[in-house]
Amino acid sequence: MNKQEFLKVLSNSCNESVSNCKKILENTYLILCDNLKKGQSVNFYGFGKFYVKSYKERCLNIEGTPKIIPAKNVPSFKTGKMFKEIIN
Repeated sequence: MNKQEFLKVLSNSCNESVSNCKKILENTYLILCDNLKKGQSVNFYGFGKFYVKSYKERCLNIEGTPKIIPAKNVPSFKTGKMFKEIIN
């Protein structure tokens, strides 16, 4: 299912227009990204938790040539218990 198909199903289930559902979905993305940028997690009870993993700078030594890998933040998601139960 892609974004357009998802929006059609969402609009049918909510009795809203596709354009309104698209605005809501895009604003949800923005709010989620803003909170993750600030280092805050976003938890949807039963569905899961979005959070940021921070990795330190590290050095790899491949064949005698050291290579520095810079520090980075990676968005992560942990599924909730109810979500896992529905899928299984």
